[in-house]
Amino acid sequence: MEPEGSKNCRRKILMLVSILVIAGIAGADPHEIIVFGITPSEDWGLTVLGLVAMLAHLYWYLLPYQHLKEDGKIEMEPSANFKYLKLRDKHSGIIWREADLLSNRVAFVMTGLAWSFITFWIIPDHGGLY
Repeated sequence: MEPEGSKNCRRKILMLVSILVIAGIAGADPHEIIVFGITPSEDWGLTVLGLVAMLAHLYWYLLPYQHLKEDGKIEMEPSANFKYLKLRDKHSGIIWREADLLSNRVAFVMTGLAWSFITFWIIPDHGGLY
């Protein structure tokens, strides 16, 4: 089963991408978005903020694998209480629950959307609204 630390990382990813995706879809001015308590005032500030958000995502994607390696529980037989997919980590033997897999996939897709908005915002002369 997925350890609590991995779930916390996924929650952080979803929180940050939700802010960025909603702002992007709503057409918000990226200079007015508050991320990590910071509102970028110039284009350079927006670039730095976008890159920091991307680095935070990468960190939060790498950290769960450490949690899985150190804190993951290996289930040799599916429990009667949970429905498991037959997907195992080949190194640790951890079986992933469907809910965890779905959450991870949603986080991954939303991260891609957030990164596309960040890229759109920070690349000069992109022909967009900003």
